[in-house]
Amino acid sequence: MQSLCLLIRQAAEGLRAAQRRLLRQGYTLKVYDCYRPQRAVDHFVRWAKDLSDEQMKAEFYPNVAKDRLFADGYIARSPGTAAGARWT
Repeated sequence: MQSLCLLIRQAAEGLRAAQRRLLRQGYTLKVYDCYRPQRAVDHFVRWAKDLSDEQMKAEFYPNVAKDRLFADGYIARSPGTAAGARWT
């Protein structure tokens, strides 16, 4: 079974460009989250606000302070926003 990732065009084009650059350097992208329904976003926002819950920090965000997840654009409050999208 092959995975499918549904993205808005801007995100897909940005990831494609980044992937091309990374492949030339011997790396690849691994996308964990492509589409997230609003109920999942709501749950994620609740989790992010609970600064005491860092059970998975070492595995999934070891170098990111949880209290910066919104400010730094890692989490948006709705699935259609790209608050933290930075394509360089």
